[in-house]
Amino acid sequence: THTYDQGIPATRQAEAGALTTAGGLVFTGWADGAFVALDKDTLVELWRFNTGTNLKGAAVSYSVGGKQYIAHIAGGSQHTSGIAPLILPTAVLVVYGL
Repeated sequence: THTYDQGIPATRQAEAGALTTAGGLVFTGWADGAFVALDKDTLVELWRFNTGTNLKGAAVSYSVGGKQYIAHIAGGSQHTSGIAPLILPTAVLVVYGL
């Protein structure tokens, strides 16, 4: 049986999925262009960056030389019925260092 512990009020459209880190952060993006970091236990917003365009894909985490990065695609996406989203040439890769 699944139990629902907590959530964020649906005050905005979210299509970006979520990424959790071992450090206790949840990263997600909103359709209004905000990319946010939330506390995994309280879901309180800890950080926000406005990309200026929609966010529809999930973020990824990787490390290089011991430094962690979070990356996602901003803008340029178009959903078409029945097939995967089309990534248009206006999409940009945004990378943040932690």
